[in-house]
Amino acid sequence: MLQNKQLVLASSSPQRLQILKNIGIIPNYVVNPDIDETPKKNERPYEFVKRIALAKAMAVKGFDTCFVLAADTVIVKGLQIIGKPKNSADALHIIKKLSGAQHKVLTGFTLKIPQYKNTQAKIITKVIKTDVKVKRLSETDLQNYIDSNKWQGYAGGYSIQGCFEVFITSINGSLTNVIGLPSQAVYHSLVGNGYISSMDFLKHHE
Repeated sequence: MLQNKQLVLASSSPQRLQILKNIGIIPNYVVNPDIDETPKKNERPYEFVKRIALAKAMAVKGFDTCFVLAADTVIVKGLQIIGKPKNSADALHIIKKLSGAQHKVLTGFTLKIPQYKNTQAKIITKVIKTDVKVKRLSETDLQNYIDSNKWQGYAGGYSIQGCFEVFITSINGSLTNVIGLPSQAVYHSLVGNGYISSMDFLKHHE
């Protein structure tokens, strides 16, 4: 295998970096990929997150001997991708749409694996889904949340780690997927493709 294997996290998200650190995986480099994340016309959410995750990984240049991990997370209601609110009115519209209903959180992640031994370099991309149910919010709940400005900067107008958590009634699937990176799926991809062995991983957590 590669000696002194190194990992690049192609993301500016502090949440993704922290998820990796929480499972004992410390990227050697963190790079912010600069790509256009505009959905294509009639592009389905699954295809969108796969495309964006792959594009982020491919945008990282100069690290040919490193593993490269990139991801993209979206909130989906029906077949609609729900982005970050533009303003308070947009945030109110989004939160009303999520209120009393179930929505999906999709994270697409791409792992670029460099060549080692007799193994060819390859790229894998997966999409992980988590179902999230939100309680029906009263007008007071809605207005108080919008007035808090805690919706700013988050797809779907909320962070699962913030005060909106009290409105979540159930999560079916990976919690870290909702935060931005499915730790279990990423771990198995890293182990299965030679970045780290399961024994080394467990020894690290002794």
